[in-house]
Amino acid sequence: DLEGVEHLQAARASGRGVVAPSGHIGNWEIQAVATVPLVGNVAMIARPLDNPALDQRLVGLRTSTGNTVIYKQKALAQVIRTIREGGIVAILIDQNVQAKDGIFVRFFGRPACTTTVAAALALKTGCAIVPVHCLLQPSGRYRMIYGPPVEWTGTGRRDEDVAALTQALTSVIVGWVRETP
Repeated sequence: DLEGVEHLQAARASGRGVVAPSGHIGNWEIQAVATVPLVGNVAMIARPLDNPALDQRLVGLRTSTGNTVIYKQKALAQVIRTIREGGIVAILIDQNVQAKDGIFVRFFGRPACTTTVAAALALKTGCAIVPVHCLLQPSGRYRMIYGPPVEWTGTGRRDEDVAALTQALTSVIVGWVRETP
């Protein structure tokens, strides 16, 4: 089931491209597959699984409806091209990363080193940010929930803007978890 998909449709129709941040909540793998009929293909940033055979099967699922998997190593040019062409890029932002790969933000009141990719992409390209998460319903069905675009204004100080936007996106995930622990 889809809720709020009009937010993603409107953002894509603007032609600015979309970053769709999410977290490891519910079945995030189904998000892009379920969305394709209503908004078109989605490019998802991913890390290859350690098991090549399992990775091949997962990529097969992810691309079965026409989506694209972009492995995060050396992905920047392809991701920016996708956004500038008006595409949607999905990224999970809730994993703890090494300090050299992220910044510390507050996550449930505790410092957590988080990727800045979604925020940095939005600042660099001016794309829309439409957060999405998945909830398992009592019926056993999944509900994909697309929030309204995250509104933000930059100060022109890149590092501060990336940090503030990364915190804002992390706070969105905290809100989802608080709603449905």
